[in-house]
Amino acid sequence: MKPYDQNIVTFDVMFTGYMQAATRFHDAAVGRVAAAAFIPLFEALNWAATLDWRIGAHWTPDGGKPLGGDWPERMGNADLVYGVRFVRNSVHHHWSDALGLADGRRYPRRYPSVYFEWVWRPVSELPPEKRRQNNERGEAVYRAQMEGHAALHTLEELSIIFKTIRGWLEPWLLRRQPDAPVVTRE
Repeated sequence: MKPYDQNIVTFDVMFTGYMQAATRFHDAAVGRVAAAAFIPLFEALNWAATLDWRIGAHWTPDGGKPLGGDWPERMGNADLVYGVRFVRNSVHHHWSDALGLADGRRYPRRYPSVYFEWVWRPVSELPPEKRRQNNERGEAVYRAQMEGHAALHTLEELSIIFKTIRGWLEPWLLRRQPDAPVVTRE
């Protein structure tokens, strides 16, 4: 598959998968059915993890060795990725229900208008397990930037980070329609 000689899909295709899952979460988040919100959130978090790993394996901003798991250090606004790693691992490996329903008006407002929001649960409500091993930074970011905040907002912020890096990893995308996926096969 071009433009990669390793026969792998483009970052753009994977980003499109993330955006489609995030959109399904947005659509489900207007309802109060926990399972309906959890399913697309689970998918979006797993796409996020895949994009995270892909960035670490392929992003070489200095032309040298890939940055690995420390790639968020190179962006001024990417600390959120550490918190997303933390919650994704809790959801994926320990089956945690990381969403809670918060009643009342929330800002920023969204449409259609609802008077509740799906928010990230406090760490104390996630399954107690080995989550603190080797992920103190992720837990700290989760507590500071995500806990009690709208999950939808997190997914939107993450999409901005991924979209920025998409332009750096696959600069030819800037010459086409902004959100149309590129699928090329020999």
